[in-house]
Amino acid sequence: MKVRTITCHDVGNYGASLQAYALMSFIKGCGHDVKIIDYLPEYKPPCHSLGTFYNSGHAATVGRYAPWLKPLMAFWQNRKELRFQGRRRAFERFKAERLATTARTYRNNGELEQGLAVDGDMKADLYIAGSDQIWNPYYGNGLDPAYYCAFVNNPPRCISYAASFGKSDITDGERQFIKPRLANFRALSVREKTGVDIARSMGYDAVQVVDPVFLLSRETWNNISVDPETEDYVLVYDFLHNDPNIEALARHFAQTEGLRIVAVNDKGSLSYADRNVSNAGPAEFLGYIRRARHVLASSFHAAAFSTIFERDFYIFPMKGHGNSSRMTDFLNSIGLTNRFITEITAVEGKRIDFSRVNMLLEKQVDASRLWLKRQMENTNNTLTWK
Repeated sequence: MKVRTITCHDVGNYGASLQAYALMSFIKGCGHDVKIIDYLPEYKPPCHSLGTFYNSGHAATVGRYAPWLKPLMAFWQNRKELRFQGRRRAFERFKAERLATTARTYRNNGELEQGLAVDGDMKADLYIAGSDQIWNPYYGNGLDPAYYCAFVNNPPRCISYAASFGKSDITDGERQFIKPRLANFRALSVREKTGVDIARSMGYDAVQVVDPVFLLSRETWNNISVDPETEDYVLVYDFLHNDPNIEALARHFAQTEGLRIVAVNDKGSLSYADRNVSNAGPAEFLGYIRRARHVLASSFHAAAFSTIFERDFYIFPMKGHGNSSRMTDFLNSIGLTNRFITEITAVEGKRIDFSRVNMLLEKQVDASRLWLKRQMENTNNTLTWK
């Protein structure tokens, strides 16, 4: 059977790349012909490109009132580009080596519709939307009809897997856009319990399943991770580089256990880190988590892989973003509510008992694998394209 997935797979984000790989690999392991639709929407500029901020509305506003800032902004962006060249190349390498994508790249839903009519690589028996925050309106994904498989217009061929709204509620305006588009699917699964509630509030039944990274075994992730040379460290992945609680806890572990502080960075360096890593791709990200003594992060997938590799971890909310439900729902489901903290005073001294965590997680993983396999088995393969 031919399966095509659509997700955020090439946005310079560790979790996005790894969840795309996981879903693709699991489907392939079930014996199907699977590819990721190489959908790179126009509203998502290349990660760390010179024009990402310079051509944005913020830059235009600054340029109007202070034209002399333009060359300084360009200089700053160029320095950032040079600093993160290794990171960008690592992501490009991961995509080329690990992600099977369609030969053609598409930029909007209209192009996808046209491609479906003429591109044999796009035709499939089943289309799967997901996973990660593809339905989060804050990032634009949730208001893009492509992520609801609108280009297919054939509900029997479409399902979602572990799609996330990224937050616990949506506005009335967002609801007006999303509600009719969920009718494009014959079966819905979402990643968070809050996602189940959102779908039900719009009249749709949805099943809660695990993120695709849990569909693969720890051994599979071990095999593709690239381990760092350094050891005895606490790993920091502060997505927005703005949480003093992460810094305080990192310093605490460094001082009490004699550890170095290693930071994997997206945007810049952390002054308190002993080592700043700006050239890590998805495989290297796995390695840094796998070898860490502690992981401190404001990232869902940092929590997910810390769980897979059984690393002690604490997860913090992203300051200024109302998307903590994806972290709290996951941690609640595996009995680790105490690992989501907003103040360092909430930290406990005990290490995580992963035997209990694995027991709770295994049931969810088995149910999720079974749901997805059944959906693929139930696809009507007698339908033909005209």
